[in-house]
Parts: sequence; structure tokens; C-alpha cells
Amino acid sequence: MMKLLKENPKAAKLIHDYYVELMIESSKDLPDHFKEYVKDQGLEMSNIASMLEAAPRNLFDVFDKHQIMIVIDFMPDLGLYGQFTAIVNGEMSGTSHSERKEADKDAVEMAIEMLEVKLNSLEETNQDS
Repeated sequence: MMKLLKENPKAAKLIHDYYVELMIESSKDLPDHFKEYVKDQGLEMSNIASMLEAAPRNLFDVFDKHQIMIVIDFMPDLGLYGQFTAIVNGEMSGTSHSERKEADKDAVEMAIEMLEVKLNSLEETNQDS
């Protein structure tokens, strides 16, 4: 995940900011100076990568906000117990997994790359205006 975040810096910053805001929101009972400290310090990208590995599904809402839709499909007839496959904006990952979390990771990897392209396109459009 760390390599993916480094290769997609705009998407990585957006994800980083999302997690920082989430931390601040969850600490609403803490003093304002602590919230500012958290905002200033941020999170190490290695921590973000670890969070993505541990719980990739937590980012699905971020992608929804950017019109990158993720569907995890279950195919009961594949494999011993069935298989999960990621579909992002209609594009299948091409890999199926016996565990849903692995399909979630595939989806997040695809979505990060799509988000980077989208953010770069928006930046170019804004520069041309």
C-alpha cells in the first residue's frame, strides 16, 4: 500500500486529510488545542498504509464522494466456498479471493489509481480555465 500511496500523491493527500479529519471528529470531547495539534502533526503515510491494509473498506465513502463506485461481488459457484471480486466503476479487478477483505484491498487499489487520474484531470482543467 505504501508504494501505491507514493505513486498516487494527490489521492494519498486526500486520503490522509480524510483520516486526520476523522480523528479530529472522533475526539470532539478533547480540548481544541489538542485537536489543532493532531491537525498540525497529521499522520505518517506509513500509518495510513497500515490502516488501508487493516480496514480497506473504511475508504469506500471517500471514493463514493468522488463518483468512484465500488461493488464487491460474491460468486458462490467459484472455489470451495465461493469467491469475492472487486468491481470499480464497472471494471472488474480480474482477481477473485476467498476472503472479502482481499477483494476490498483490490478495490481500494483500483480506486486510488482512478482517484489520482480524476484529481490530475481536475487540476489540468482548473489550470486551463
